[in-house]
Amino acid sequence: MSIFSSWSHHTRASLKSADIRIPLGQVHQILAAGLGHASFASFSLHDVDALEAAKYAVLDTDRMQQRAGDFELQLSFAHCTDVIQGIRKLKKNDGPKVAPYPIALNTFGNLISPLVLDSAHPIKDEIARKLNGQPNDSMVFSFNPDMSIDASLVEWKWTVTGLVYAVSSADYQVPFTAEVVFPKLGKQLLGPGRIAEFAQSGSPELMEPDFATEFDPQGMND
Repeated sequence: MSIFSSWSHHTRASLKSADIRIPLGQVHQILAAGLGHASFASFSLHDVDALEAAKYAVLDTDRMQQRAGDFELQLSFAHCTDVIQGIRKLKKNDGPKVAPYPIALNTFGNLISPLVLDSAHPIKDEIARKLNGQPNDSMVFSFNPDMSIDASLVEWKWTVTGLVYAVSSADYQVPFTAEVVFPKLGKQLLGPGRIAEFAQSGSPELMEPDFATEFDPQGMND
């Protein structure tokens, strides 16, 4: 069974359990809409093979609801997220066969922070070395796409801002800006993300001492 067929049968069963009975053909149309297509025929022509190769499948819940409305179906946001979460479990159960990680468009940003924070990017080391220290940790403040997934052509770019913490004879926080890109394999089908750029964006700031070492109400450390 193809990935799209597996997802379609799950979606139909999920909606049936919510008392929404729907023909399989309409399920195809709703999922195709969620993946950015005007029709299942468009998805079949352009993206059916890309779905097999994608790392992420980005589903637009607004479009899913709008397409369901064309069939006079009341599909709520909760119904859509239940479908997506159920498809995600299929991936875990079926292993590589159901390869893409399905995620709602409005929650895709949740993938950005871990990708940046967990990376051992050489610029983090370079920032710390300039302060004669070691990189300790980092924090993300903001992450925003440079443009919509529809408007992006070759890759979907996100700009990330945050802080790198460096430990030396004193502790510093250093602002950074990063660019994360996801190659586009289809309209809303993406390959693995990577950090395309990572750069210091401001001057190091000396961090305040930890309050616990600054104030000892019991005099225990005297």
